[in-house]
This record gives sequence, structure tokens and C-alpha cells, in this order.
Amino acid sequence: MNNKGIDKKMDNVLIINYHPLTQIGGVQSILNTIIKKNKNYSILTGTQNKKNELKNRIYSTNLLYQKKPSKELDYFLNKIFVEQAPRIIYTHNLSYMFNAKIAEHIFNYFKNRGCLMVEHAHHALIRRKSRVKKILSLNWDGLIVVSKYSAKKLFPLTNKKTKKIIIHNGINVKDFEKTDYSIRKKLGLMQKTVLLFPSRTIRLSTGKIGEQKQFKIVLKALKKIKEKNKIALLIPYLENKNNEKIFEFKKYLRKMGLEEIVYEFPTKLNQNEMHKFYSTGDIVLFPSINESFGMIIPEAWASGKPIIGASSGAIPQLIQNNQNGLLFKPKNSTELSKQIIELTTNKQKYEQLSKKGKIEVKNFTDELMIKKITDFIKTLKRKKVIYLVRHGETTYNANHLYTGQANPPLTKKGEMQSSKAKKFFNKMNITNPLIYCSPLKRAKNTAKIIGLKKIVYKNELKEIDVGEFESKTRKEILTKFNVNFERITKYPNGESLTDVKNRLSNLIEKIKREKDNDIIIVAHEVVNKTIASSLIEKNYFSLPRQKNNDIIIISNKKISCINL
Repeated sequence: MNNKGIDKKMDNVLIINYHPLTQIGGVQSILNTIIKKNKNYSILTGTQNKKNELKNRIYSTNLLYQKKPSKELDYFLNKIFVEQAPRIIYTHNLSYMFNAKIAEHIFNYFKNRGCLMVEHAHHALIRRKSRVKKILSLNWDGLIVVSKYSAKKLFPLTNKKTKKIIIHNGINVKDFEKTDYSIRKKLGLMQKTVLLFPSRTIRLSTGKIGEQKQFKIVLKALKKIKEKNKIALLIPYLENKNNEKIFEFKKYLRKMGLEEIVYEFPTKLNQNEMHKFYSTGDIVLFPSINESFGMIIPEAWASGKPIIGASSGAIPQLIQNNQNGLLFKPKNSTELSKQIIELTTNKQKYEQLSKKGKIEVKNFTDELMIKKITDFIKTLKRKKVIYLVRHGETTYNANHLYTGQANPPLTKKGEMQSSKAKKFFNKMNITNPLIYCSPLKRAKNTAKIIGLKKIVYKNELKEIDVGEFESKTRKEILTKFNVNFERITKYPNGESLTDVKNRLSNLIEKIKREKDNDIIIVAHEVVNKTIASSLIEKNYFSLPRQKNNDIIIISNKKISCINL
């Protein structure tokens, strides 16, 4: 707990991403960089494995791939929230990759627990438009997009209060400055000009050559080049060789008469091994349409390879024709073939673009990207969050006795529960909270174990007076009273719920008036539920039970509960 103030960069951040980090891709590259360089970041990703996994602050579960939320998903989210105590949820393509019901559920789970919600959209509304519109319309605190092209598509879909920014993607430049010519030698390509196509060539699920990546345009452009014997085209490794879609793909290459000049990289590469792919070639081809950014561009620049890109989407916002690369009209194989010939025959142009790319990539480093993201998140204003902590287990709780305003001590279990709360709040690192506590011993000891400072003790936070029920079990009570224990509104010779609400009224009004500081209250179940029901304007009996050491969290007039 920090009562003196805190550097905002120390807030814990949970990243959420659809694909596991082991999968090759621009987003995974960015996330691997972020998680390695920031110890206060953890990450939740999907996985095809059936078992939930945790390794080096990386949580993985196939529950993200369900069609609708489940209790198992909530249990897993609760586990992450308790263990990592994130105050910022930084999602990547939650608005695009995830099932809409799962995405909205994840958003509400963390938003209702007082987290700042930031979406980093790496897309440009090419597909899944209804899903994107629904998720981006939620009450996001911040939205990051990767280009002006994306901004034009996505900014109008967001809540007006959502703060928005364009931050270009970045790469670890050193990873791409490495060289490895072993594969080029192995494939016998040392005497050829090797064209690189780093994008996906074929969707194995459908067998189709993707429309967006425009691989067919590359093949058509190659058909137009007369001296084909001097060039080669290198494509990424094709997985699952026995897949009939691969056979159909190779059959298509034969039909085009290009099978002998199209080479496949012999192994699958991780993101930090992509320099091996770029080292094997000379010129990078990027004919994609409607790209939101295109990590291939800075990767090519860092590798010292000139790049030819389609004038579509965000590509012309990065590539200036004849300055740091070459452009051609989208889907125009004739123009692409001319640009390929230009770079294969004009050595001066080749060297010029190669050198310019090395300079240009300095504006697209991972360090610069991370700094901009961090600076943006710091500008987001957090709303007040209220934490209602129930004390740890007491000797009365352990023996199922009604306690009321009696003063039993914590059990060993209760002390352990309070230690868990201490760990949670230490990780949460709340700045200058207002702290109120019941003067009853069990609450005071819980607050002491948690390590709370500058506590204001309030008599009105004492538990409800249970009158004749005090120190008795339910079985003992039933010998004298006919009572529905789940709907008690007044205790014999004790207080009613209305009495408790009345004595709490001034404190509740003070909580409502507080605008900036978070509030922590350590008290009792009936008291905490009375405060909560008043703040969110819900019936007391509509709220679930608060067990020992449970924490009720109220944010934006929404209630949630975590079990430690």
C-alpha cells in the first residue's frame, strides 16, 4: 500500500491477446517485446491446450475460444486478478479476434473491478464489422490504432469519451540486423536475385490463396518477367505437408509455370528468427490490400532490403515512392513486374532505397513504441474505486456462531486470509486511498495485517447488532424463533437493516461526494452490503453473500466481488 503517492508506470498491466505468443505474427512480436521489458506486465492468451497454463507471468487458456462465457472462465479471470492485481487491462484486437460475447464479458469483468480498459486495435475493419462495432462501442478508456488509415475506420465507432491515439508498431531492430546466409546456400540461390514474400500464401483451412495478401498478383507479375531464370521467389514454410490443400497449391504453381522458381523456406521460424528469412533474399514484396499497418515494412528496412508495396491501406502512409521504397497500384501485376525489374537492374536505386530504409526504421523501434504506449496510458484518468473488505475468519465464524457486535479474535485461518489481502493490496499499489475501518477487534486486526496506514475508525462501521442471536448457532436460534435466515430484516432486541443504513448514511454520502481518491473499508458483511446496495442503488437481498476476506469492488456504479 502506498500512502505517499506512486509513479504511474508501476501500475500492474494485464495484456489480453487471442493467439499464444509462440505463434508468428506482428502482434505476437510486439507483445513478446513488451512482456520481456516490463516486469509489471502479465499476459493472458489463448491456447489449443486443454489445460490452463502459467509460465513467466504468461497465462494461457482455451476458455478464450468458447462461444459464450462460463463459470470456468470467471474462475480463471478471478485467479489472474487476485494474483496479478492489474489496474490496467491492455487488450490486443479484443474488438476483432474474439467472439463478441466473450469479448464483452472480459471487458465487463475487468471494467467492473475498477480497471482502466485500453484496446490496441491492429486491424482496419476489413471483416467482422458487426462484432467490431459492438465491442468498440463499449466504454473504453483508451483506444490505440496503428495508422491514420485505421483511425479513419475505427475512431468513429467508439464512445465519445474514449481517448484515442495513433501509435505506429515497432520492432526490435537488432533482431533483423542479424544475417544468416546458410539457407540461401542450401537452396542454391547465391547467383539469383531472390524476391521475398513474407506474408501468408495460403489459408490451410480453406485452401484459398488469400485475397488480402495478393499472392496471385505476385505470380502474375513473375509471369511477365522474361528472364525468370535469374530470379527466385521465397515463401514461408508451409506446414502440414500432407494436407491436400498444399498439393492443390503446388498444382496451381505448376499450372502457372512457376514451380521451378518458387522456393519454400525449409523450416518454421519463430519471430526472433525471421532474420534468417530476410537474409535469404534481396527484395521484399508486400502487395497486400487494406493493411492496417504492415510490420513487414519496418522489418524489411531493418534488414536492409528494399521493399515494393501496394498503394493500399496504410502502406502508402509508410512507404514514399522512390524515397524509402517503391509503390505500385493495387492488384496491378504489370506495375509490380516493372518495379521488380527496376530494382533488379538499377543497382544505384537498390542501394539508395536500402540505405534510406535503415534510416527510416529508427522511427519504428520497439522502444519508441513502448514509450508512446506508456505515456498514453499515463494520461488516462482513473475513476474512483471502492473496496469493501470483510475481515478474516474469527473463532465465532469457525464455530458457526452469530457474531454481531461481539469481539472474537481472528483464527489462524483468518490471519492467513488477511495476509492474502495484504499481498493483493500491495500489488494493487493504490495511491493515497481513504481508509475506514470498524473499531471491532476482528476488523482492526485484519486492517493491521493488511498493512493499511492512516486508518479512520468509524463506530458506524460496527456490524449489525444481532440482539438475542449473538453467540448462538442457527440450530440454537430455531429452538426459540421461527426465522428465514436468508431474509432477516430485524433481529430480536437488536438492529434492523434500516437502522444500519441510517447510521451509515453520513459516511455513504461522504463516499459519494469523494471524486478522486479510492476508498478502502474494512468491516463486516451486513455493513459492507448495506454500503454497496446504497451506492449502486440495488436491493440489499439482491447482492450475494460476502464470505470472510472477500472483497466487494464498486466502480462506475457496478459491483463485483473477488475471493482471495
